[in-house]
Amino acid sequence: LHDTLAHPLMAPLTQLRLMRKLGARGSPTQWDAELAQAEQAATEGLADVRAAIGQMREGGVHDSGLGPELQALLQGFAERSGVRVDARIDPAAAELVDERAATVFAIAREALRNVERHAQARQVTLTLAPRAPADASGDAPARWQLTLQDDGCGFDPHAPHAGHYGLTGLREQAAQLGARLSIDSAAGRGCRMGLDFDA
Repeated sequence: LHDTLAHPLMAPLTQLRLMRKLGARGSPTQWDAELAQAEQAATEGLADVRAAIGQMREGGVHDSGLGPELQALLQGFAERSGVRVDARIDPAAAELVDERAATVFAIAREALRNVERHAQARQVTLTLAPRAPADASGDAPARWQLTLQDDGCGFDPHAPHAGHYGLTGLREQAAQLGARLSIDSAAGRGCRMGLDFDA
């Protein structure tokens, strides 16, 4: 809901509030420009909602595996944003197809949305590789690490962001997995998100 409804509704709402402030002082040219931006924001928001519905109905990770789905996610991100991407995904990640893998995919997708909306990055690198193999007896699963790094403007991950739930959502999803999430960032030096998880 945060990604597909709250954020897309905020943009046209901001434009409408600006138009109200302009009031009678606004010229027809200003009104046309603001209306066009509000319409564009609403159109993009509707496309996001439809895409999210489609993702819920499709097999996604369950059919293709985590590795191929992350590769497709990065490609779409690069096409939309113009940001260069570097994917370093272990081929064995194609075998990760369960609910845990779907949650890891959701975490990566939200992190990329944050990069696209806020980071002003030129380069993003996503790495997914096993850190430790599964126990030979089958009692312990393999340990994997997902890393997403950008060269954007950075931010303070410990500062409160009223009304924004992206980082909170990432932490909650990681907790559901029993995974370890780390976010290393500061103003002017990009961001590195790490996720250690069992699969």
